[in-house]
Amino acid sequence: MPFNFKGLPKEVRAMVSQLELELQFDNELPALLVALAPDKQLFKEALHLFKKINANVTEENEAEFKRKRMFELLHIKYLKLDSGPHSPGESPKPHLSLKAHKVQLRNNFSTIRIDCSLEETPPREMFCFLSGLVRASSSITKIMVRYRTTNPPGYDNNRRDAVYRLARDLHVTEVLQVVNGYNIWTFEAANGSMLEWFGSPLLRLTTAATGQT
Repeated sequence: MPFNFKGLPKEVRAMVSQLELELQFDNELPALLVALAPDKQLFKEALHLFKKINANVTEENEAEFKRKRMFELLHIKYLKLDSGPHSPGESPKPHLSLKAHKVQLRNNFSTIRIDCSLEETPPREMFCFLSGLVRASSSITKIMVRYRTTNPPGYDNNRRDAVYRLARDLHVTEVLQVVNGYNIWTFEAANGSMLEWFGSPLLRLTTAATGQT
């Protein structure tokens, strides 16, 4: 007999649903939304929650994101930052400039994704910004970074040894995946705890993972 998800109180459905409504790198609809599509009521509820707890910040919508009020920002659980493409010869600094944003003072993010898929080397400044987001939160459990790889086979696996040692010292698990020509590094707090990376340890880990000095 199938589980009667619709029979749960709306508040409980929301608690369960938000765990399965995380925005992905390619902006694909989460499987839960697809599954609930035949039921208009449940789909409408889930879609509203999806839009409420996710934010995909790009150079194009950065100004709109900055206009959000604090109570709206505190609902966001999953943040995705798109560093944007750079022209040949252009300095690889992030096009996003959220350094003075309210989320640097307080946020409730649980996962942060940094999409540098048009970059061979993610901008170091993006990781400095990431450090500020972590300092302003007590709920971040996972950080993911995606960027393009043109390295020869084995190069990133060799780099992983250094990353593993740093992650172990910080009590953080690390996973490297290569998907469709992109490196995806995932750093997650061990044992379900919160990430408490401050300043240079976080910077050393993320820059080591992406081949920076």
